[in-house]
Amino acid sequence: MSEQNKEPSENKVSETINAVTGLVKTVPVYTDTIQPAAKEIGKTLETVAKTVNVALFPLKALVWSFEKLQIFIDTKVSEKLKNTPESEIKTPNQNMVVPFVIIMSGDEPELQELFANLIASSMDNHTSNFVHPSFVETIKQLTPDEAKILRYISKEANLPTTIAIRSESSNLQEGGWDMYRHVSLFGEKAFCVNPHLTSVALDNFIRLGIIEIRKDYSYTEKKIYSELMDDKEVKEVIENINKTEGRKVRIVEEMVIITDFGANS
Repeated sequence: MSEQNKEPSENKVSETINAVTGLVKTVPVYTDTIQPAAKEIGKTLETVAKTVNVALFPLKALVWSFEKLQIFIDTKVSEKLKNTPESEIKTPNQNMVVPFVIIMSGDEPELQELFANLIASSMDNHTSNFVHPSFVETIKQLTPDEAKILRYISKEANLPTTIAIRSESSNLQEGGWDMYRHVSLFGEKAFCVNPHLTSVALDNFIRLGIIEIRKDYSYTEKKIYSELMDDKEVKEVIENINKTEGRKVRIVEEMVIITDFGANS
């Protein structure tokens, strides 16, 4: 092959090398890209709130802004650990706290309260062994209304109660079905935004293993169910079923039982 044939090819290679070299020279190398994060950590070191803040320091540069996480630590977690000796406070496991920091980008105080309890328990040497890592995933699958309901039923002095309203045939040889399942006043008593979705919330709790609803358990003292039976909407449902030709109502009294998993979550 002649030198003339080689020359265009060599020129093209040279042009490519020069172009790439020029590009590298003109594009700046941003060696300071990690400085904002470093500065954020520097701010953290200046403003940590005693032992709790020191323990949570490795987590502060994550998804939540520093300011929002700082407020959460100072107002929620620190409050729950105020009576815990400093020597008993430890850094929580990352698999417990990191998912929280990632998902809590919005302002949902009900869920924040559950997470604050969870984080505080995981940081206390006396309670950390009872905190299961799956509790984080459980809370992630709750709505704010469900958090309210869960807090309400966990504080009930008596075991919470529900009923099923069945529509049965007047002919005893035929069956019936539950027209309304897990009827309760939990949504109203917990001041939920959407109390009509309470039965859905209870189904979700069952799915997550937080509660069981037992139809084979009920209180012998029937006054416990009287407030629910006297509810206006419940009375209307019962009346409408009884007015339907060939149908009659049967009330199935139920009991909500919080599982061991639910009690610790």
